[in-house]
Amino acid sequence: MTIQATFRGLCPNCGGDITTDRLEKGLPCSKCLPDPELKLPVIKGFLYKVWDIEEKVRLIDDLFVKAIGSRMWGLQRLWARRFFNNESFAMVAPTGSGKTTMQIILALYAASLGKRSLILLPTSLLAHQVYQKAIELREKLGLNEDDAVVVAYHSLLTDKQKREMLQVVDKAKIIITTPISLMKKSELQQPIDIAFIDDVDSFLRRSKSVDVVLRMLGITDEEVSLVERIQELESRSKKLAKDDPETSRQLISEAQKLRLDLRGRVKGLVVVSGATQTARRTKRVKLLNTLYGFTVGGKIEVGRNIVDLYIKPKPEEFEETIAKVVKRLGTGGLVFVPMDKGAEYVKKITEVLKSHGIKAEAYLGARKRIFEKFVIGELDVLVGIASYRSPLTRGIDLPERVRYAVFTGVPKFRLRISIDEFQPSRWLILLNEIKDVVYNKYAKEFDRVLGGLIKIRLATRDTLEAVREALKKNIELEGFPEFVRRVAKEALDFLNKVLKDPEVVDRLRKSKTITFGGKEGEYFFII
Repeated sequence: MTIQATFRGLCPNCGGDITTDRLEKGLPCSKCLPDPELKLPVIKGFLYKVWDIEEKVRLIDDLFVKAIGSRMWGLQRLWARRFFNNESFAMVAPTGSGKTTMQIILALYAASLGKRSLILLPTSLLAHQVYQKAIELREKLGLNEDDAVVVAYHSLLTDKQKREMLQVVDKAKIIITTPISLMKKSELQQPIDIAFIDDVDSFLRRSKSVDVVLRMLGITDEEVSLVERIQELESRSKKLAKDDPETSRQLISEAQKLRLDLRGRVKGLVVVSGATQTARRTKRVKLLNTLYGFTVGGKIEVGRNIVDLYIKPKPEEFEETIAKVVKRLGTGGLVFVPMDKGAEYVKKITEVLKSHGIKAEAYLGARKRIFEKFVIGELDVLVGIASYRSPLTRGIDLPERVRYAVFTGVPKFRLRISIDEFQPSRWLILLNEIKDVVYNKYAKEFDRVLGGLIKIRLATRDTLEAVREALKKNIELEGFPEFVRRVAKEALDFLNKVLKDPEVVDRLRKSKTITFGGKEGEYFFII
C-alpha cells in the first residue's frame, strides 16, 4: 500500500493543497481538476493562463511560417510569451536577430484584434522599409486592409503622400514613424495600446518623444506624479538604510504599495529594442522602469560570419584598387569614405566606379529613389560617408541585399570644441585621445578637468543649452547649471592653454591618429 502525502499550498494552479500522485502526474489538485481525463481548457487558474499563452505562441509561430517561411527561433518564442503575458520588456539581441520582424508580426496580430500599435524607428529610411515590410506581411497573412490599416509618416514621403497618410491616421491600426516626425505632427499622436520602440538609444535621447509616447499610451499627469512620489520614497529609503533601517523599511513598504496601485492603473505595453543600447539611468529611463516594470537592456556582442581583409595600395593606385575590389566582389556593396575626406571625395569615388562599368551612386542623404534602385538591383553599390549620422550607416536593413562593405580608409570621428557645441561626453572622448600628448606636462590640470567632465556627463539637454548661453553672454547661473558652466569654462581654458604650447602642437601634428585645426576658443579634431 502506497502512502500518499499531501503538500500544503503547492498546487501549481490555485496554490492549495495537493497530493503526491497528482504532482507526479503533473496535474493540479482535485479541486481544480476533479477528473484527470478532462482537457486543460476547462481549468480556471494559473495553468489555464499558461496554456492560453502557449496556444497564442503557436498561433504566432504559424503566422511566421506563413509570412516568412520559417518558424520562430528560441528568443522570439520568449518575446512572444512575454508579449502575451501582458509584459513590457526589452528585446536585447544582436542586429539581424529578427527583432523588427517580430515587432511587425505582433503589431499585425494586435491589429486583427482591434488594437492600435506605434512602431517608432530612428530614421526615415528605416521607417520606409518597415512600412513596406508591414504591407508585404499583411498581404501574406491574408489580413483585410480595412481591418489592419498601416500608416507611415517620414521625411521621404512627398507632400501629397504625407497629406494622404494624415487623412487616414485616425483609422490606422499601425502607425510607423520617427521620433522627430511624431513630435512635429500632432495628428500622429493617436491613442495606442502598444508602443514598439526600435532603437531605444535614439528614442531616449529626446525626453519629449518619451513624454509623447507615454501620453499616447494613456499615462496621465497624476500617474507621473505617483511615479515621482515612488522614486522619492525609494531614494529616501536608500539614504536611511544604514542609520535608520526601521524608517527605511517603512518607506520601502509604502513605495511598494504605491507601485501596486500604479500597476493597476497603467495600461498598454512598451516593447523596446536595440542591440547596442547604452542608456544611462536618466529620469525618463527611471520613469519607464517604474511605469512598466522593466529595465532597458544592455549591450550584446557576438561573433559574426564575416571575413575581414585589408589592402595597402600605392597612393597613386588607390582609387583604381577600390574599383578593382568592388568589381571583383560584385553587386550588393556599400562603399564608405572617411569623414575627413567629405562629400566631394564620395562623388569622386562614385565617378571612378562608374568609369569601370560599376553601377554606383553617391548616397549622401536619405533618397528613396536611389535606395529603391539599389534594392531591386538596378544599382550595384552605394557610396557614402563613414559616420554614425550617415543614412548609409544607420538606415539600411537589407541582409538579403547587402553582401559586403568597403572602407576607403580608416573611419574617423570629428569633434568640434567650442562654446556653441559644448558636450561633456564629446570633450571626454577628446581628452582620452590627447592624454598621451599632454599628461606628462599638465597632469594635475588634466585630472581636474577630466574629473569635472565626468561629474557633469549626465547633464540634461536643457541644462547644456542654458550653460552655452551663459558662456556666450559671460553670465553666472545658479545651482547645478552653474557648476556645469564652471566645468565647461575650465575645460575650454585648459584646451586653449595646451593648444598654445608649441611642444603639444608639434606632437599632435606628428600623431598618426589625430588631425586638428582651428583657432583659440574653437577647434576641430578628426580622430
